[in-house]
Amino acid sequence: MRSRRRLECVFAALLFVTLLAGSVLAQDQDTAQLPGPANIPVQQQADPGQPGDPGQGAPQQQDPPGRVARVQYMSGQVSMQPGGVNDWIAASMNRPLTTADRVWTDKDSRAELNVGDGFIRMNSETSLTLTNVSDSTVQMELDQGTLSLTVRHLEKGEIYEVDTPNFAFTVMKTGVYRFDVYPNQDESWITVRSGYGEATELRHAGALPRRQFPAAHGLLRARARRL
Repeated sequence: MRSRRRLECVFAALLFVTLLAGSVLAQDQDTAQLPGPANIPVQQQADPGQPGDPGQGAPQQQDPPGRVARVQYMSGQVSMQPGGVNDWIAASMNRPLTTADRVWTDKDSRAELNVGDGFIRMNSETSLTLTNVSDSTVQMELDQGTLSLTVRHLEKGEIYEVDTPNFAFTVMKTGVYRFDVYPNQDESWITVRSGYGEATELRHAGALPRRQFPAAHGLLRARARRL
């Protein structure tokens, strides 16, 4: 009788252990089917970077020039040579012109340029180079021909300058100025129709000092001195 009771106790214990193990295994399987943190996709956001940092791959824009000259009128054959380019091309209306650009008007041709509050009129067979165009300075070189400069407004510190083979002329007051360059005669003329300016005569001998003299409401002629 005692052996039978012992077998019944052992059998009951084994049955209890088996049922307990099955319950634990079922709970593990249910838990495995639940999505854990590793199964949830995480959306990464781009690093905004530091304030003012354009970031990698962002296109950098260059600042356009603050002031340019533009052809607002032309007749006949007008050509231009962009700075740093050897070839001449036909000029076009409203095309921006800046430092180092050149303009040429052929025989029986005319052109008018606008830059800031200045208007530049070129007569036939005139060669002009824009040597410096910036927010405060408009400097040009007249190699030959006739040029008329009208300055309607002049800010404090603003410079309009016309250089010829014989002198450099700086506009000191709003007005109308005409420049004539005769390269074959080594002469340059200034006609001040209104306004006031200062001319600096250019000596060809480097040891001689330059001379400065005012020009207002009159005709000024400068002739090259070859020593």
